[in-house]
Amino acid sequence: MLFQPPVSQLSIVFFISAVLSLTVAGLAWRHPTRTDVTDWFLVVITTDAAWALLSIIPLEAGVASVAFAGQVSSVAASNVSALAWFIFSLVYIGRKDVLTRRRLVLLTLPMVVSFIGFATAPFHSLSISDVTVTVRPTATVLSYQLAPLSNLGAVYILSLVTAGTGLIAWTALTDPDLYADQTVGLLVGGLTPIAGIALTVSGVFEIGATNITPATIWIAAIGYGYAIFGADLLETGPGVAAQGEDIAIERLSEGFLVVDSRGVIIEANTAAHELIDDGPLTNQSLTSILEIEELPASGQHRFRFDRGQILEAQVTPIDPDDLGENDGHVLTLRDVTARERRQERLQVLNRVLRHNVRTELDVVRAHAEQIPVENTAQISSAEVSTQIIDSVDTLLSTAEKARTVEQLLAADGESPQESVALTSLLLDCAATKRSAAESTNINTALPTECSIRSDQDVLHLVINELLDNAVQHTGDGATVWIRVEGGDSVSIEITDDGPGIPQQEREAVLDGTESELGHASHFGLWMVRWGVLYLGGDFSIRDRQPTGTAVEITLPP
Repeated sequence: MLFQPPVSQLSIVFFISAVLSLTVAGLAWRHPTRTDVTDWFLVVITTDAAWALLSIIPLEAGVASVAFAGQVSSVAASNVSALAWFIFSLVYIGRKDVLTRRRLVLLTLPMVVSFIGFATAPFHSLSISDVTVTVRPTATVLSYQLAPLSNLGAVYILSLVTAGTGLIAWTALTDPDLYADQTVGLLVGGLTPIAGIALTVSGVFEIGATNITPATIWIAAIGYGYAIFGADLLETGPGVAAQGEDIAIERLSEGFLVVDSRGVIIEANTAAHELIDDGPLTNQSLTSILEIEELPASGQHRFRFDRGQILEAQVTPIDPDDLGENDGHVLTLRDVTARERRQERLQVLNRVLRHNVRTELDVVRAHAEQIPVENTAQISSAEVSTQIIDSVDTLLSTAEKARTVEQLLAADGESPQESVALTSLLLDCAATKRSAAESTNINTALPTECSIRSDQDVLHLVINELLDNAVQHTGDGATVWIRVEGGDSVSIEITDDGPGIPQQEREAVLDGTESELGHASHFGLWMVRWGVLYLGGDFSIRDRQPTGTAVEITLPP
């Protein structure tokens, strides 16, 4: 006979455990709230029930092969139950993100190897040895000695159950007011199998190689039932809070970084990736990402990138014990580039008004005071009038440039993209300057056709300012060249053979630091800087030999 009566008492206990587990599973299935916690809880409790039911087969089998097959099935169910419990614990505390496909395979692999070794035991002695099956009137007793492979597998299974139970216990310690009741029920479910394994190993209820752990599953089912119906396990829990934190962090408009004690980024939200457009951030050194030598300990700091971007960061040390020993840092990042550029423009415009306007008004006043003097024969009215008109024209030009800057760059966002016929624009600018400065030679070396995606008005302003600067400071008979080179980016170079730009003024404009502006033409260089940055480009200034200046603008294609 495959199975023999009467049914053993242990089988009845196993059956009760399975029925209670399936009852709790059915109630959980019908619960209106369906989350990942619900799904994995159902996996845990149904595999527990399967383990209990399959454990009956070796006890009631009348044939040795059936008893061994039942034992193999029982071991498979116990393995799945242990893995499901560990995964459930991660999902419950809100750390399901660590369960990547690769890690899940690595978690499963030791169990698979151990199970295959057990299932093929008749052909080797790596897993078990000395297998005997004794058919008694009350129960069939399957006995064997565990070999190294099974011992390792058993230790691994116990480690998974213990680790999962420890994670849940840790939650109770960190949030006792919120999740204490849930944790009590879950700990009953997690500790009960551990106690069953301990009783089996101790030999208190020795029935051959029978694992009596399924006889304790009914206690676990009661604990699970309390967690569900007495503590709202399926409706709330630390996983909900953790997911809420993740969503809040992910939807922040500010960048959010977590850095470990080595200075390596271990977490970054979407905003951080958008602010630091430098590929993947996690597992990267923060100092290399921010282009700095050392991360500040704490406080608010600004980081300037070569591409012109300015980030403001609030650095907060992670010191859970308040012992001054940082486990890492949390950084919140915001892009303050637009704000800094507005501040820069305000500073420069303010200096222009205070310095250039005052200087020109002093000239106007000085010449105006010469008009009522008695010896008018010594004064040329035409000369005085010319000086006053020139100063007024300078003031009007400065005011017009300031107004143009504010109108074109007021948005401080991304420039509107349109197709710009660059060659035609440069030829038009050159022709206009030739008409206004006939004594200056303006030469061009341009491709027949060249178009880019840019803001035509701002680009026109930038080119005109560079040509104005070159024409005004080279003198009669000087030469200006305009060249264009294409590729991954478009390079526009304007050179002259004039006296050059003073080093102090050049450094101020290139570095974006406010300094004294002696003339409105220097204000034009600031306009070039702001315009090029607005267009998403870069520019450089260098000396030409023997004399002259070369200004190169690099723009996206």
